[in-house]
Amino acid sequence: MAHPDSPRRRKRRGRPCSVCGKWFIADARVRHCQRTCLKPECRAEQRRRSQASWSRRNPGYWTENRLGAQVSRLENGQGSASRKPVVRPPPAELAEIPPVFVQEAMGVKGYVITVFLVRMLSRMAQDAMRGQRHEIMEEIRRMLPDEAQDPFRESGFSK
Repeated sequence: MAHPDSPRRRKRRGRPCSVCGKWFIADARVRHCQRTCLKPECRAEQRRRSQASWSRRNPGYWTENRLGAQVSRLENGQGSASRKPVVRPPPAELAEIPPVFVQEAMGVKGYVITVFLVRMLSRMAQDAMRGQRHEIMEEIRRMLPDEAQDPFRESGFSK
């Protein structure tokens, strides 16, 4: 007779899925780390959670990686013609200044960082304005008299 703790006698235990909560039996090969059942939506949600957790722990990874790649490509030359441009064209705010002039004055790293900062500041300003748009429209509606808001009322076309 086999020992009670031998692999042949050991019962496989179920556990709840971390996404849907339904009980499942983990695959024996990965039973110690499997957190979800085999439904594709549960696996996709677990992957999304894992990636979000990793991104929170490593907040600057993608920015550093992208900026470092741009600097190294600029320092080593423009690359082949079939690839994308080494650095995206500068935003409209920097379009009046020739990139060659900035690269000569500040160096390749300074140019890449300047373009990145201008893009980031422009995006932040646009987000702030987008957030204020609703508040401004509500303030305008509150300040205007009711008659000014409904031009068809006097002509008899309103409901």
